[in-house]
Amino acid sequence: PPPPPRRKAKAEKKEGLLSGLLKSLKLEELDSGDVLLLLILLLLLLDGDDMELVIALGLILLLGFGGDQTD
Repeated sequence: PPPPPRRKAKAEKKEGLLSGLLKSLKLEELDSGDVLLLLILLLLLLDGDDMELVIALGLILLLGFGGDQTD
């Protein structure tokens, strides 16, 4: 008889909170640097002191999207 199907380990079954959130927002192709820059940008935006820095980091984030795609 064939062997019984293997059960997935808990680590394989359960996704991380951040990866699940990125998949639900359809942003799973973002790397950790982009996510970190986005979180810093949101923190600075909520703080509201230096809008020039928020704009500069936002432009860096936008320029970084899709930078590693090949034709």
